[in-house]
Amino acid sequence: MDFRYITLISAILFLALNSHLLSTNRFWLFSAINLLATLMHELSHYLVALVLNAKPVRFSIFPQRSAGVWVMGYVQCTNLSWYNAAPVALAPLTLFIPVVMVTPSNIFCAIFLGLVAANAVPSRADLAVVFNYPISTLFYFLTLFVVFLG
Repeated sequence: MDFRYITLISAILFLALNSHLLSTNRFWLFSAINLLATLMHELSHYLVALVLNAKPVRFSIFPQRSAGVWVMGYVQCTNLSWYNAAPVALAPLTLFIPVVMVTPSNIFCAIFLGLVAANAVPSRADLAVVFNYPISTLFYFLTLFVVFLG
C-alpha cells in the first residue's frame, strides 16, 4: 500500500485541526498535539543557525504569550545577516523537502510525516525575517535551485 496519500491527507487534516483548535480557544490541546513537531520546527532553526554562524542564544519549545499572541516556540539569534537569515528562517520548510521524498512504510509513519509537514509552514516571525532580508532570500532560493535543479 502507498502511504504517501495518507501523509498528504494527514497534513491537511492536521492543518484543519490546528485551525479549529486555535479558533475555539483550545490552545493547550493544540500545543500538546504539536509539541514534537514544534520541537522539530525550532530545532531545525537552531541547527541551521549554528551551522551558518547566526549565533543562536535562546531556544524554547514551550508556548508563551508575547504581545498578546501565543508563540509556540522560538529561536533567538544575534548574528542574522545577508547569507544566513533566510536559511535560518526557512529551515523548517527546507526540512519538508526530505519528508516529501520519504515513502512511509506504515500508517503511523505516514501520520507522523503529515504532522511534520503541517508544522513545516513558516510562522509569521519566520516570514518577517525573510522579508527583512531580501538579498538573503534571493541567495537562498538561488542556492536551492542550483542544488536541486542544477
